[in-house]
Amino acid sequence: MRLWEKYFLKELIKSFFLFLIIFYGLYVLIDYASHTSGANYHHTRLKPLELLIHYGCEFLVRAEILVPFALLISSVKLLCKLNANNEIVALLAAGYSKKRLITPLLVFALLITALMYLNLEVTFPKATKRLQKLDEKYVREKPAKNAKPIVHHLVLEDGSLLLFKQWNTKEKQFEEVFWIRSINELWKIGELNPYATPPKGYAIDRLKRSNEGELTLAFSAEQADFSDMRFNKKRLIDTIIPPEELSISELYTKRPRDDKELSEKESLILSAFYRKLAMPWLPLLVVLGVVPSCMFFSRHLPLFFIYAGSIFGLVAVYLIINAASVLGERQVLDPLVAIFTPFIALFLLLIVRFLLMK
Repeated sequence: MRLWEKYFLKELIKSFFLFLIIFYGLYVLIDYASHTSGANYHHTRLKPLELLIHYGCEFLVRAEILVPFALLISSVKLLCKLNANNEIVALLAAGYSKKRLITPLLVFALLITALMYLNLEVTFPKATKRLQKLDEKYVREKPAKNAKPIVHHLVLEDGSLLLFKQWNTKEKQFEEVFWIRSINELWKIGELNPYATPPKGYAIDRLKRSNEGELTLAFSAEQADFSDMRFNKKRLIDTIIPPEELSISELYTKRPRDDKELSEKESLILSAFYRKLAMPWLPLLVVLGVVPSCMFFSRHLPLFFIYAGSIFGLVAVYLIINAASVLGERQVLDPLVAIFTPFIALFLLLIVRFLLMK
């Protein structure tokens, strides 16, 4: 590796980690100080180690946004500094092309892409589970006055319907459950453990329809076994864990393998899978996007417009990707088309712009 390449990499890495620490540090300060934060309800009770784990996991979850922005700012800073100091002119006079000069940036971007894939496959799923456990540990201490009611559903093997408010990961059980066996029979269950043999419920009320057509209380108990309740383990896991919290390999194994019309759940899985395949390539697109703007020569380099245009451009990319994900999840477009069309179009545009750079 030549001296100038080491210099480029050293300056890029220094700026990258500086901006990454600043960005995430500001996020931590705002999140910790905000009483409306999703995790703030337990900040006053978290132990120092738990607080450290919490924000470490938060970083892994939000790396998809933080890392490309840090690379964007550090790349613009490095190239504009080299341009303003005429270092690029000196290297061009030595016989290097502009494309050759940004090789260290491309190599670093590809390294970041590999690390983002590693995060999505290994550390991201573990981080989401850890955050969920911390939330459940203190969730009962949250004020419930602003809580929005949410109902999840699960179809059992016999065709009956299970409605539940939430899944307790720590205890591995459903909470606030309604088991609708038929139009004439309904079970209200405070807590239900589906992994027990047979499934065991607590705080149980059984409602049956009378001859007058009214649902009346027919049975109550502190606990009872449900030998007639049959769970499909695969469907149970799919219901409990949202697709966006799964690793790439898990999404690959759960994806539909035929050409039949996609269900809502299959669309969610495919959209999450294609999004996780595409998002790690943003660092490479960031470098390709900022290079032509930072390496043209002018007496007065418009630094403000370069920074502003680059930042707003990356924000626009995120908005487009989120919109494409929604189109795929809602089955407006095929998830493959919805996710990869903007990525391929953007990649081709930046490649052509980069190749035309003189």
